[in-house]
Amino acid sequence: MQDRFTTFVHNNRQSFPLTANLPYLLRLTNDCYITYASIHIHELLGYRQNEVVQTCFKDYCYFGDYNHFMQKLESVIAANEDYFELELRIRNKIGKFQNVQVAATVLRNAFHHKTEGLLLVMRETTAQESDLEVLYNEKLAQYETLVNHLLEAVVIVCGDQIVFANQASTRLFKADHLKEIIGKSIYDFLHPVHYEIWKSEYMKSAQAVGPVDFVWKTVCGNSFQSEVIIIPTNFKGKQAFQLLIRDVTERKNTERTLIEAEKLSMAGQLAAGIAHEIRNPLTALKGFLQLMKLDLKTKNDYWDIMESELERIETISNELLFLAKPRSTELKLISLKKLIQEVSLLLETQAIMHNIIIDKHFPDEEIVIYGNEVQIKQVFVNLIKNAIEVMPNGGHIFINIEKDEKFVDISVIDQGCGIPEEHLEKIGQPFFSTKKEGTGLGLMITYNIVQNHHGTISVSSQVNVGTTFTITLPLFDESHYTAK
Repeated sequence: MQDRFTTFVHNNRQSFPLTANLPYLLRLTNDCYITYASIHIHELLGYRQNEVVQTCFKDYCYFGDYNHFMQKLESVIAANEDYFELELRIRNKIGKFQNVQVAATVLRNAFHHKTEGLLLVMRETTAQESDLEVLYNEKLAQYETLVNHLLEAVVIVCGDQIVFANQASTRLFKADHLKEIIGKSIYDFLHPVHYEIWKSEYMKSAQAVGPVDFVWKTVCGNSFQSEVIIIPTNFKGKQAFQLLIRDVTERKNTERTLIEAEKLSMAGQLAAGIAHEIRNPLTALKGFLQLMKLDLKTKNDYWDIMESELERIETISNELLFLAKPRSTELKLISLKKLIQEVSLLLETQAIMHNIIIDKHFPDEEIVIYGNEVQIKQVFVNLIKNAIEVMPNGGHIFINIEKDEKFVDISVIDQGCGIPEEHLEKIGQPFFSTKKEGTGLGLMITYNIVQNHHGTISVSSQVNVGTTFTITLPLFDESHYTAK
């Protein structure tokens, strides 16, 4: 066994540049147990061959040096490399530490390429020879200890390859082990939208840059937003970049929420002002209309129509006030099929003018919900009216109702131009509209009303095919409301 191994070492001397005057050879298992030692090992350690074999290499290393040795080994294996050099302090039989220079080669199986152990070739070095290397190793160990305790991810990129990552990086990229990060290309994690700017600007920068906004992908492919500081550095004499990465996904979401809240507040103030300006003259108009109705002899139908339209203006102004500050309203049982029939009848004339047919598909049984009838009616007025406006060339609007034991789904399906996917998440936000003259307030009111009725709205769309709004509302539960 030893003859075959010695032959292997002799035949591969060019892989071990330190072996020119080195008699100290060790072969280790993957767990760093010694399976072979050269005959001259006693000159270094004071132990004979048979005393060293089957012991752990850790037993002879200075504690901090062994940790550095294992970290170096893991990074080399993760990068799919086979060779590294470093200096260690080795304790001999009488307890004295000796500085040694080590060349380590990872042994792999020729067929399946799995790691089968290590070959260490060592030589003694004087304190003067090793001072700089020891200092470097100590500084490197201090650096790794420091960055491994940081909450932010720290990554070093050399060329396109990630050559170092701290422990926080595994949490950031949802990796189980650093092996899933170290040795990989930065482009395995960086979102493609940033490829060009990384190559053209940041890889050529001679000064620290940042923080800049980057989007990354986790090991499982999910995206997250980050702020990155890019610091030029060197790694083994090569140009490299140290990246300090902070996940800001939650902060960005909070900022968006605050912006939307500010928009909603502004919309509410605007709506309140408009509503009050409308309601003041409406009060006078309704009063004088009633007086004129008593004195003048004209067709009653005219007065009824005028009064109805004034009441409709008043209803709209009330909805604007609802946007500004939701009011306590009268809640009652609502026949959903009857309500939608009434809304369809109201908008049927407008639909016919646009060559649109409203198709309704309802279940046979009665469907009852509990809420404010005026507000629920406003929801379907907004949705059907929007569907008519996006179909200038005519077509069909389908209104489908499906129910289960606790909830009812009402789908309003149009055959309009559709909504691009990147705009879907903005639907319902104030002042966002796909219509040229739209304000987005109608759909915002719709979302607000549905949420206040403990319901949800979902939207799906396909460009040039159409859009589907699905409203889910709880069915009336007599026992639930009786208990209240």
